[in-house]
Amino acid sequence: MLFELVLVKKCSAPQTISFGSYSPVETSGEHEFGTSINYTCDFGYFLDSGNDVRTCNDSKQWTGATPVCKSMAFFNGDPRKLSML
Repeated sequence: MLFELVLVKKCSAPQTISFGSYSPVETSGEHEFGTSINYTCDFGYFLDSGNDVRTCNDSKQWTGATPVCKSMAFFNGDPRKLSML
């Protein structure tokens, strides 16, 4: 008999962010290779930097940079960024 061992590559839980969240959230805390998550900022905040979509890659790492949400009360940048809300 010949058995094939298949190891599923998984990323650890993605980094949480202040004033925002990501989905989907896995109850196990791990996401399988190829899974994408979407970050969103809380009401009154905008995505200032980082990536709103990140994917678990074959190196068991999340692609892109962890996003940063900033308060609109202090917004003094490019008004085109506000369209990301």
